[in-house]
Amino acid sequence: GLGVRFEGYCENPFEWMQSFNLLILPSRYEGLPLTILEAMSLGTPVLAMSTGSIGEIIEDGKNGWIVKNGDYEGFIRKLDYIVSNRKILDEVSREASRSMEERFGKRNYIEGIKEMYKELYNRKGIPT
Repeated sequence: GLGVRFEGYCENPFEWMQSFNLLILPSRYEGLPLTILEAMSLGTPVLAMSTGSIGEIIEDGKNGWIVKNGDYEGFIRKLDYIVSNRKILDEVSREASRSMEERFGKRNYIEGIKEMYKELYNRKGIPT
């Protein structure tokens, strides 16, 4: 079942994250937390406040859930909805993992580097 555990400091958080049903991040102030990227890449969906760049990563209801910053009542309602609909966790989990691979996976990284070199190579003034 779903439960909450507070483990404190952990040397290897990835082992724990893989076992999570959901990562919640109720922070009101964030930039782009690596925690959500790590969790989503492991297939752990995220419920977070809309702050910083989080809204650029999470598509509400598709690859995670996002709530208006500071709306803690809405956050609790959304959390209640999520834990009451376990099937949706599986769907969003798959999409979270897929979206991270699509945006930040090795293949796209390598293709981006190759495109950058092609662009530099094709610029005028660079000897061939």
